[in-house]
Amino acid sequence: MIAALVLAFSGGHAGEIEREGQVMASLLAGVWSNAAQYEAADESLKRPPAAGHPYDWLDLQHARFVSIDTPHIPGDAVYLEWREGGPDGPVSRQRLWVFHSEILPDESPLTGMDFYTFRDPAAFEGRTGWEDFTDLTPDDLIGYPQACQLRPVSREGGETVLAVDEADCVITAQSGRTMGISARVSISFGRIAYSESGRLEDGEYAFKVPGAGAYHFERVWN
Repeated sequence: MIAALVLAFSGGHAGEIEREGQVMASLLAGVWSNAAQYEAADESLKRPPAAGHPYDWLDLQHARFVSIDTPHIPGDAVYLEWREGGPDGPVSRQRLWVFHSEILPDESPLTGMDFYTFRDPAAFEGRTGWEDFTDLTPDDLIGYPQACQLRPVSREGGETVLAVDEADCVITAQSGRTMGISARVSISFGRIAYSESGRLEDGEYAFKVPGAGAYHFERVWN
């Protein structure tokens, strides 16, 4: 059912074997906000984001996801650009998400999602077109080990959840210390939930985004 909705939504043709990664990219494409979550949140949470996790916090985020063509990066790619406070706020996050699918005769199920940061984020800020990233190469990106790929952990009621645990995704932080990364993304036709954290070997958080629970985004427009 969800694939059929996305085919109609993205202009695909019925009868095509749709890559599930392509479906995820189509579901994400558009503009989102966690304004409803923020407005309903307890006032005690509405504090500025802080390094580590000295207190619980939740901020207002405006998120744009762009499905893009990346000839030099295999997979179904999405560029995400978040802005603090609203569409004209400062950029708070730029990432590349790349979905991977297994190609089978009768289906193409999702196998995982890689995420990247940009070596020069400013060079890509504001790009919103399908062909705006055709010059992107692996040299422009900072990736993570294969063990950090988010894997599908649940598919129920039109919602796909991908996650990775800090016990599996272990990297060396910029400080030189060992850090485990946890991340969880939930994607459905009108909602996205997102959370990410990095915990050092002593159990302290290097970062936790958001500082309480997860961001819950609702679609603003396509």
